[in-house]
Amino acid sequence: MERLAQAVKLAAKIREESFNDKEATKASQNKKFVDYTKFYELSLSEAAEKVASRVGYDTRGAELIYLLLQSCWNDVLAWAEQYQ
Repeated sequence: MERLAQAVKLAAKIREESFNDKEATKASQNKKFVDYTKFYELSLSEAAEKVASRVGYDTRGAELIYLLLQSCWNDVLAWAEQYQ
């Protein structure tokens, strides 16, 4: 469980760090509605795949990480914090 928790936290971190804040800010100045999901350089799936290979999971592990974060981001991160 600790390895899965570590992988979930790392995938979330990698995804968030891929956000292009400069471009998003520029876009928000010109429009009323901005789809901020377009300003991530990595998709959640790509982040999960990167992390899975780092921690020794295969593609099924990457899919699990992706599904956990996609379906319940806040809850799964709260769960993962138990394993420090």
